[in-house]
Amino acid sequence: MSYPQGLIYWGENKPNSRLKPIENTDRVSLDYSGNLHFTNIQPEDSRSGYSYACILENPTLRSLVQGDDQIISPVNATAVEPRYANPTLMWSSSTSPIAIWGETMKMKCIFAGYPTPQVRWERRSGHFSSSAQFTSLGQELLIRNVQFDDEGSYRCLANNSDSGSPVFQDFQLTVESMPYWREGQEPEDVSVAEDEPAEVSCLAYGKPKPSISWFINGLPVEELPEDARRTVTDQSISYSSVTKVDKQVIQCNASNAHGYILANPYINVVAEPPSFIATPKSVVKVAEGENVTLTCRVFGAPKPVISWNYLRTHGSDTQPITPGGKFLQQNTGDLLLKDLLKSDSGLYVCAASNKFGNDRVTSEVLVRERTVITEGPRNRVVNASTAVVFPCDARTDPLESSNLVIEWHKNGKKIDFLHHPHMEHSAANNSLVIVGAEVIDSANYSCVAKNGIDESVATAQLFVHGLPDPPIDVRLVNGCHGNRAELKWLPGNDNNNRIIEFVVYSNTTYDPPDRFRDVIHVPESLHSTTLTLQPWTTYSFHVTARNSVGESRRSRFTSEDAECSTPPAAPFRHPEGVCSVSRGEDELVVVWQPMEPADHNGEHFRYVVGYRLRGDEDKSEFKELSIDDWRSSEAVIPKQPTFREYMIYVKAANSKGEAPSSNLTKKVGYSGQGLPLISPEKFALVAVNSTSAEFSWSAIREDPNEVKGFFLGYMIKFWKTGDPGNFRKENLTLRSFVSCPAQSKDRRRRMTDGSLGNKDLVTGRTDNLWPNSVITAVVMVMNGAGREGPTSNSVEFQTPEGVPDAVTKFEVLERGSNHFLVSWAPPKESNGNLTGYLIEFEEAPSGVVLNRVKVNSAARKKKITGLKNDTSYIFKIRATTSTGSGQEIVLHEKTRPSSVPSKPGIADVKVGHNFVVVRFDSSTDGDDSANPGSIHCVEYRLHGDSAWRRSDNITNGATVNVTGLDEGAAYELRVVAFNDNERHSTSDVTVITTGQKADTANGVVNETHLKLIAVAAVLFLVVFIVCLFCYISYSKAGIYPVNKEEKKHGCAAGRNDEPEFGEYVRPSEPLMTKSTSSISSLNEKKSPEHIESDNDSLAEYADPDPSKFNEDGSFIGKYGKKTPTNAKDAPIVSFSTLI
Repeated sequence: MSYPQGLIYWGENKPNSRLKPIENTDRVSLDYSGNLHFTNIQPEDSRSGYSYACILENPTLRSLVQGDDQIISPVNATAVEPRYANPTLMWSSSTSPIAIWGETMKMKCIFAGYPTPQVRWERRSGHFSSSAQFTSLGQELLIRNVQFDDEGSYRCLANNSDSGSPVFQDFQLTVESMPYWREGQEPEDVSVAEDEPAEVSCLAYGKPKPSISWFINGLPVEELPEDARRTVTDQSISYSSVTKVDKQVIQCNASNAHGYILANPYINVVAEPPSFIATPKSVVKVAEGENVTLTCRVFGAPKPVISWNYLRTHGSDTQPITPGGKFLQQNTGDLLLKDLLKSDSGLYVCAASNKFGNDRVTSEVLVRERTVITEGPRNRVVNASTAVVFPCDARTDPLESSNLVIEWHKNGKKIDFLHHPHMEHSAANNSLVIVGAEVIDSANYSCVAKNGIDESVATAQLFVHGLPDPPIDVRLVNGCHGNRAELKWLPGNDNNNRIIEFVVYSNTTYDPPDRFRDVIHVPESLHSTTLTLQPWTTYSFHVTARNSVGESRRSRFTSEDAECSTPPAAPFRHPEGVCSVSRGEDELVVVWQPMEPADHNGEHFRYVVGYRLRGDEDKSEFKELSIDDWRSSEAVIPKQPTFREYMIYVKAANSKGEAPSSNLTKKVGYSGQGLPLISPEKFALVAVNSTSAEFSWSAIREDPNEVKGFFLGYMIKFWKTGDPGNFRKENLTLRSFVSCPAQSKDRRRRMTDGSLGNKDLVTGRTDNLWPNSVITAVVMVMNGAGREGPTSNSVEFQTPEGVPDAVTKFEVLERGSNHFLVSWAPPKESNGNLTGYLIEFEEAPSGVVLNRVKVNSAARKKKITGLKNDTSYIFKIRATTSTGSGQEIVLHEKTRPSSVPSKPGIADVKVGHNFVVVRFDSSTDGDDSANPGSIHCVEYRLHGDSAWRRSDNITNGATVNVTGLDEGAAYELRVVAFNDNERHSTSDVTVITTGQKADTANGVVNETHLKLIAVAAVLFLVVFIVCLFCYISYSKAGIYPVNKEEKKHGCAAGRNDEPEFGEYVRPSEPLMTKSTSSISSLNEKKSPEHIESDNDSLAEYADPDPSKFNEDGSFIGKYGKKTPTNAKDAPIVSFSTLI
């Protein structure tokens, strides 16, 4: 006995030592009284003669008491095997236990028998509750927080390995409780007005049923005087009419055998008008079809009467609400609205009144259309690393569309995209994007559309098939034996996708640590394989699994458990790729492909090189040379005759011997090739153009003694005369060359001789000449070693002009709504005298050329006007010579949108006695957003006048001359910029006075005027000289000005069958021949008679559908077609060859 209740345990009691506790097992256990039970006795239960002792411990008092010693002496302890015993019940707790609701209940059974019985529990009246646990190795049933649902029949059962039907013990559990209040039914204070009834309820529950006792102000109600207004029952006290003296505390005591509960409600007699203690929201939004409760809680004495009224949203009459149907008024005064429609929207008024007053409160109910997902996710099955897109789109009430929010949930939980960086909620279409889905991403994904009023959910399931897990338990069975080994493994998890095969990889002594060889593929049904191994090698193996998704990670290496090394052997093969190469004239160089260490098969690996002159089989044996470095790929044998035929071989050997002789192949090789002794004759020029030339010469006699090797072909060498160090060359290979031929040199000569066709004449061509240059050329013989013989006779010739290289730095300097200002730099190589530049432009992407503009060779920029606003254009530019046009450079640009031009500025004004020269800036905006005008002019007026006069329009340049001004008069000047006829902007006004002396403010005086006249005179003289030179040059070439031809035929004359603009397209240029008898088709050359200048007419370049642009890009009228040119009149240019 102990109070509080103590703890009981048993221990082994040895003299002079601490008590050793006995461990509870399924064979040795305690009952609830502290008795120790042995299911069956074993020899070790004797404890070597020591005793068992019972200990009672009171932790509260920190004391313990030890009982009498007990000794167990097993009978027949030496028996080999104890006899079998059926399970029998040794002890059980009460079979009719009573549990208290909310507390913990335990039931236990202990069974005897051998072998030790296994105990399990059943509930015969249903399933175990979630709070049920099995303890004491299954002997005990523990139920925490017992509920009334736990009441019923339970059974413990026991059997052992040889028993048939189990032995059992039944329990009937009864659940009772102390008194309790149900939620929401506790006795509450009552506030009533005078002359009103009052009632205090006391609804207590419990098992057994509790009895109720009433007290008023602490006195039992039975001891109070009788009151006709008071009625007392088991569940309530009520008054038919109260007065102020009835303010009192009423006590309700509910008790049963397990305890009691007490409540102290108060009756308060008051006189109050209605006042709201809980009101509905002023605005309530709800979705169609849903329910909503409008709260209306009122306090007053006497208790106010609550009523509800309804006013439609677009109506004016208030209608009383009759409870019933979709409107239900609660006892608390709240109004429940069910299955709402949009027509139910309106104002709902809660009115409260009693004899002391009345009050009201209003709530507006807005019924919205339900949120609906119009496109939701669908179930997906994908492989790992696949991108998955789940779409989601929804609609809601138009008035709530701004509040619509779409969320994504995974397995019912909102996705935190910060913790799932491979997942993305697309802002564009609200889809969920999973980049590189993994197996762990397999889940249910829900699209949730909500607007704060209602929500809609659509769910889809994602299954991700991943790579299989690597195989496990990979091992070599019994290690390595000779050249064979057996490898075994167990498969890993297939990750929802069936394994197709296993792949065995190896890493050897000769491999880098991270290099693995694919050894064998094994079907998925097999989990082992036998491997063939290389001698003198240490192996490590691993295995991967493969399914339709891909290949798993690798398994553990076999080398982590045991090493696999094989013994040495002689090499299996000889080196491959044995042949000879030509280097020194007196050397025989034998080469081969080195054998990797994996093929050495043992220590002291070496190559044995054998060689012998072919034809000396009867005179000498093979000489051999040993090479000990396995990395070597050649053997150089000196002091050999030049270009002689040998028989050669290379053998592999190590400390175990040589590779099998049956695998050795002898090859034909050659000693080194020397310098050719022969040179070609009768080297001559056949035809030439600006970059190409064709030559001819007499074929040589391909005598190996003169060629000093294999005849390969010829090499043409050429340079600018006077600069032989800067040469170019062109190889003419006529024969193929193999370093290790199978044929003899005589047979090779016969084959090459037969391939020439014409043995006496050889022609060769080069396309790498310098245009417009004097060039010297020679030809030489080449042999298989790439050595060149002596040069032939030299040929000197002049190349004509060629087409120039592409221009450089083609760019847009200025971009407006209707124009571009483009600039460029000359080509790096003009290949002649530049005659100008050809600019074409077209709208993108139509490909139709709108205009072609030719500018002179000194020009570096051009303004293209008359373009459409906000339109993409393609510009092309080519430099031209008298031969033709060079490579084009393309520029893609877009005009600015139509807008008022940027404000221009006046940069400088030069003033004369009756004129001014105005230099302007097209824009004063200093950034890329500027929109400069395409056309400019100067407006001017006498100071004080109202009307402006205007100069001529300027489309190119930034200078305007204004003449005809009054001398000594003050003028106002401004620059006007146009993008089209309607949009323009003006600069700030500048005031000048004509005829003034030069000063810093106004510019120049008469001296400046004289300087301008002098400069103009010099320029005129220069232009006249240039024009005279061009006229003389054109006259010699048969070129005539275009404007004269137009005057001759008339601008409107019909010009049918106009040719293409071939003079500005890079020609497929023919070679110009030495005589008309060589290649007649090479004699023709395009005439430059229609090269455009700045004042040429566009009729010369009109398309079949004539362009409506003039040379500077502006619109003009239609031109007629050009009269065809007679190509027969073009001059034939011939060249003399200087030898």
